[in-house]
Amino acid sequence: MLLGLSIVAWALLAIWRVDAVERFTPVRLSISGLNLTVGLLFLARRPLEASGGLRKAALAMPSLAASGIAMSLAPPPSEWFLFMSAFFAASTAWTIASLAFLGRSFSVLPARRGLVTEGPYRLLRHPVYLGELLMLQVVGAASGSRAAQLICFAAIPLMALRILAEERVLSLDPAWGRYAHRTRWRLIPWLW
Repeated sequence: MLLGLSIVAWALLAIWRVDAVERFTPVRLSISGLNLTVGLLFLARRPLEASGGLRKAALAMPSLAASGIAMSLAPPPSEWFLFMSAFFAASTAWTIASLAFLGRSFSVLPARRGLVTEGPYRLLRHPVYLGELLMLQVVGAASGSRAAQLICFAAIPLMALRILAEERVLSLDPAWGRYAHRTRWRLIPWLW
């Protein structure tokens, strides 16, 4: 509960603690919207049905770390090119919509809180991760930093490991087999 409240407060403060030029940029509003969504989902999520355990959590952590590091290397939102800001905002909107469908089944580390098969989850098994990867690729491009670009690129295989760890836990749900057969693509249609 405290974590959810902290993230909600962080989302709101991220808007109000910056100057007016930065406050209403598409990037700043997108990040705050995403953080607000995640904070609210922490407050509303279902009790844990099954945990992935320490090993699966360890497989998920590098992708979380890569995302955090890449975001910290991004330039101030007011310095982004308009098309990059727009693509970042669109990717974030996709992620927020996917999180909204995930709803009370939300979890950061591999766990089972209920299988979601509606909305974007009818198209892809992990639409939130697709949105996150798209956001990171824009961050890498906007940064102009080789280090940030490398971290954003490295996030792709790290996210794949996270997805595989999560699917091992989700496969314990009796409905998983039918869902995985119907929704064939994990992340990118016709590829994987």
